[in-house]
Amino acid sequence: MLDLARRKIKNAIRDVRNGSMLWQKIKHVFRVRAWTLVVLQIILILIIGNYTASQSPAFLSEYNFVAMRGVSGHQLNKSLNGDGPLDYVEGCREAARWLAAFHRSSLRVGEQEADWDSLKIFRVAVRLIKAAATRPEEKSALLDFMHGLKARVKEFPINGPVAQTHGRYHHEHVFIDGDKVAIIDLDRSRPTNPAKDVAEFVRVLRMSAFRSHPDMKRADEATSAFLDEYLAQVPEAAASLPYYWSAFLWLSLFGFMKKVGPEDPRRAQLMDFHIREMDRAMGIKS
Repeated sequence: MLDLARRKIKNAIRDVRNGSMLWQKIKHVFRVRAWTLVVLQIILILIIGNYTASQSPAFLSEYNFVAMRGVSGHQLNKSLNGDGPLDYVEGCREAARWLAAFHRSSLRVGEQEADWDSLKIFRVAVRLIKAAATRPEEKSALLDFMHGLKARVKEFPINGPVAQTHGRYHHEHVFIDGDKVAIIDLDRSRPTNPAKDVAEFVRVLRMSAFRSHPDMKRADEATSAFLDEYLAQVPEAAASLPYYWSAFLWLSLFGFMKKVGPEDPRRAQLMDFHIREMDRAMGIKS
């Protein structure tokens, strides 16, 4: 694993020095994502019925350009604070049903993402280094956090389930129109552990709620509704979920530690929030 990390760092340095090489890689990524998106949209419409995704009427490969048709319905995140057109808790339950239907399908598009990539472990390490460089006075605390992450990752279950994942499943990507649920932004979709999507959804949901309404009552209800509905249909994802959720929280934690200094009044609240959330994540039972 250390050799892999070294190769990734070496390749990154080389690509930054060579602008044309970096551009070619970016173009290739966009091309692959665009074709993935088109294939997924066609298959989703055929296999999931009322649960669908945004449609692409045209893909211009010579320009790496995808034209997207807008989806109908109300965006779920707009109802987070109780003042939108949707029942947010019930909307999260519908979002869980869409995700479970997607993960239970036999669909496979794209190269399978390795556990280390889907857990974002390399990004966590890079963010830790940047936080330590920016806040050297907090080196000891950062190292303690990293040792905690290392201990948890050692327990990560191997040979976990694999499903076609959304890749970035957030509540702002969910649109609800009556009994129809449409999802946008599937360009990062790849086969990997389905717990990745579940962890992304609840982490973003709860961070958004904390920033706008820190008592978290509605977020707790929505989280429970989402997890209960999803895990009732895809119970095999439960064993990996605590590790994905924790890893994504580490990524968020190190990011804000870099930006928010010790003198900032928000810092103590953000630290407490992330620690509580990690405890909550690791309390999930398979």
